[in-house]
Amino acid sequence: MKISVSDLYNSKIFLILTMLAFYKPGIFNYLSQFKMVNLVYNILQIAIVIIILIFSFISKKKSKIIMNISVFYCALLICTIINNGKTFSVLKTLLYLWAFVLFVDQAMQKNAKLFIKVGHGVLGVLALINLISVVACPNGLFVTEYYHNKFYFMNTKNGFIGFILPFVILGLLNYNIEKNVKNMCCLIFDFFIAFFTMVLGDSSTGLLTFIILMVQILFICNKKAFAKIAKIFIYLLIIFTIGIVFFRIQYYFSNIIEGIFHKSADLSMRTEIWDVAIKMIKKRPIIGFGWDINNGNILIGSTYYYSHNMLLEIMVSGGILALMAFFGIYMKIFNKIKNSKITSNGIWYVLMGLICYTILAITEAPLASYGFYMLFVIAYSDYFYKEKGGEKSFYEKNIINKSR
Repeated sequence: MKISVSDLYNSKIFLILTMLAFYKPGIFNYLSQFKMVNLVYNILQIAIVIIILIFSFISKKKSKIIMNISVFYCALLICTIINNGKTFSVLKTLLYLWAFVLFVDQAMQKNAKLFIKVGHGVLGVLALINLISVVACPNGLFVTEYYHNKFYFMNTKNGFIGFILPFVILGLLNYNIEKNVKNMCCLIFDFFIAFFTMVLGDSSTGLLTFIILMVQILFICNKKAFAKIAKIFIYLLIIFTIGIVFFRIQYYFSNIIEGIFHKSADLSMRTEIWDVAIKMIKKRPIIGFGWDINNGNILIGSTYYYSHNMLLEIMVSGGILALMAFFGIYMKIFNKIKNSKITSNGIWYVLMGLICYTILAITEAPLASYGFYMLFVIAYSDYFYKEKGGEKSFYEKNIINKSR
């Protein structure tokens, strides 16, 4: 029996297996008790990636944002090859990321409503199990020997936001599609899981990002106010990135940082890492030093670190070449919004998620985060738009008309 691309992406089982394959619980990599489970997971990941790539080549229609993301991935890979870096590890990571964005792109085209519902459900189950692990084992299920990081079911505390943020955004989109009591209760439970995961996990960055998301939601009812607040966040991001990374303005607020977030003013040694990163960028501003997905490029003493800042990480890994490609992704989405008519309020929720990721990028580097690129693809999806003067959007045809 021949299976079409549409049949595949309308299959709830395939969508569930794919989301589970990419959002693999991190604890499986560390505990020997899960050795067989980890092996099965790895086989599932490989099988899913092959299926996605095959059916993506069969499918004729692909969003233009895929090209921009692909260019960014190629820039990172080329810079890594030129610098004789760990090419195989980077190639594998980028291949998985590329397969995932292709999956999200096709899923949004074939059945966006089903993808949002399934994606939200899968991430919700994983987030709930992770919260239970945080409550049951506050000192972690496993502590890494080298960095002494506490691992919970899904990740370390700094990695929580990587699946919590897309989980909440998909929950908002699910509620936007069908506003009823059931989905409202689910959304409230989503925020409950997200908030207590950040608080109990003692993730200062994640909690701050979550608070910023809540502030944005307060403005979502007024589109003009939201547009203004979005611009303010972007301007503040630029100001705070320059101020924190280069001028260290956080030391003027050391009492607040230490009193509320219980962190030192050097942001857990980040300032020292940034100093080294800036020196490295000056040495190779064009192509950087290649992407080190395993340990990071920043050497302090005998330990390697990541840059803990998205822009610095991109510059260290791929220089100006990769940075321009990365900004190209944002520009593509901005142009889409500017030149299209928005037909669904859901796009504002997606943009809120991207703003949160962008703010998160001040002190973290979600360069390999599936959720980050997922929101890029969703934000560009025709599901939310129609060309000015063009036909109805998918949302208008399938959601609005059916609700009447």
